Amino acid sequence: MMNKTERFAYDWLVTQGYTGIMFQRRSSPDFLTAEGIGFEVKKARNNVITFTSGQWDKLRAHPNIRIVIFDGADSPLAVLDFTQLPKPPSFWNQFKIVMAKSLTKADIIAKNRNIDLSESLHRPEDIMAYLQVSDETFYRWIKSGELKAIKVGGLWRVSRKALDEFLGVV
Repeated sequence: MMNKTERFAYDWLVTQGYTGIMFQRRSSPDFLTAEGIGFEVKKARNNVITFTSGQWDKLRAHPNIRIVIFDGADSPLAVLDFTQLPKPPSFWNQFKIVMAKSLTKADIIAKNRNIDLSESLHRPEDIMAYLQVSDETFYRWIKSGELKAIKVGGLWRVSRKALDEFLGVV
C-alpha cells in the first residue's frame, strides 16, 4: 500500500510517460521503471530531506536513480539525479540533506512508549526487589500501562525515567 506521497509520485511517473512502473514497498528505490530508472520519493519537511544510511547505500549501488521531492502537493518540487546529491549532512539548493539514524525495533517501541533508551535499563527482578513487590504485581503494572516498560530481546526492561515517573518522583 502506497502512502499519499508515493501515490503522488506514481501518478506523476505515469504522466511523464514511464512504463512498467513497479512499486517496491519498504525498499529503495521506491519505484523501478521498464526504462531502468529508479525513483526514490522524499517528502521535504521544512526543506529537510532525510535518508537512512541503509537507503543511501542502496541508492548509491543502483546505476540510475532520481530523487523526487514533494512537499505535500501532488506535483514534485524537484527531481534530481542522485549523483548530484552530496553525502549528508549537506545542502543541495534550498534543501538540507540529513542522514537519520536507522532505528531498531527497540528504538521504535521505546519512542512510542516515551522511554529514553540513552539511560540504563533495569531488569524486572531488580525493580521488583527495589519496590519489594511480587512478579504478579510488577507485570500487572506493565500490562495496565501504569509502569512503562519495553521488551529487549524478549525480556522486559524498565528505564530509570519510567520508574521515577511511576513513583511520582519527576
